[in-house]
Amino acid sequence: MLGTALVAASVMLLHGFPATDPSTLTAVTSIADTSANFAWTGKVPDGGWLRIRNLAGSVEVRHTAGNTVDVRATKEPDTDRWNWFGGSIEPVRFVTQRQGSDVVICAISDEKRTCNANDLSSPDDQDDWHPQPMHIVVLLPAGVSLQAATRHGDLRIADAGAAVIATSGHGDISIRNAAGTISANTGHGDMDILNATKQVTATTGHGNIHVSSASAVHANTGHGDIVAELTGGAATGSNDMIFQTGHGNVSVVAPRALSGDVDLHTGRGSVTSNFPLLIGDQGRHSRNESAHGVLGSGGRSVQLSTGHGDISLTTAG
Repeated sequence: MLGTALVAASVMLLHGFPATDPSTLTAVTSIADTSANFAWTGKVPDGGWLRIRNLAGSVEVRHTAGNTVDVRATKEPDTDRWNWFGGSIEPVRFVTQRQGSDVVICAISDEKRTCNANDLSSPDDQDDWHPQPMHIVVLLPAGVSLQAATRHGDLRIADAGAAVIATSGHGDISIRNAAGTISANTGHGDMDILNATKQVTATTGHGNIHVSSASAVHANTGHGDIVAELTGGAATGSNDMIFQTGHGNVSVVAPRALSGDVDLHTGRGSVTSNFPLLIGDQGRHSRNESAHGVLGSGGRSVQLSTGHGDISLTTAG
């Protein structure tokens, strides 16, 4: 019991929501045959969460004007993307469960029967286990928050009306016109997060990040470029703005009213800005460059950094 509580607390700290405790879940539907399509239609109250976990394959989410959630899953077509699975594809089934006001829908295997949207590991940690790739399409009402995850595949989310948490082990993530906070993470893939209105946290192990936002942004990639366009409240808000890459360029365009304690740094590359910042070399014989300064009322941190690449912070006009 203590171990379960500690695990739940850890997930809460990492993701901002409680772990799915199997003891609180009530099974609603279970489909065991993946030769047939999966479908679920039901209601999630405003303020509740729809949590979707795919094992392999893409997840596509679109807005619906009604108050009913619609989820459909079909086999991914036999494209080149899935050829590396070879002939060892294993069948999956779907289970739908309720936890309070939340609905959790998972693709699961016979070897690993639990439905936990936070868990993307293989059954018994078998790296050579390849589940049937499924394409999931979700119609989502405006008041429902979304958690969407897949071990291997892309996530495409448009016009979500509440908070979004998107996770892929290997795949691209696209989130457009989300009205709530955004937390996106992929182990390997590009991110395209456009027209965000609330805080954005975007992390990829290897890939490019493109974000446009009217609020705070934390963007981090191990290897890739970061391009950001900031508008509105992003210029003068109180939250920190962080853009970091291990290897790649960072380019941020911000309104002239940008306010904060600004720090730009590259381990090897150049720094440019048309904001009133002090720009100088770190060493006489080094290509390290940095720039810093206080814009507006300061107070919050505005950081752009790369281990190897160029840094650019410019005004929109």
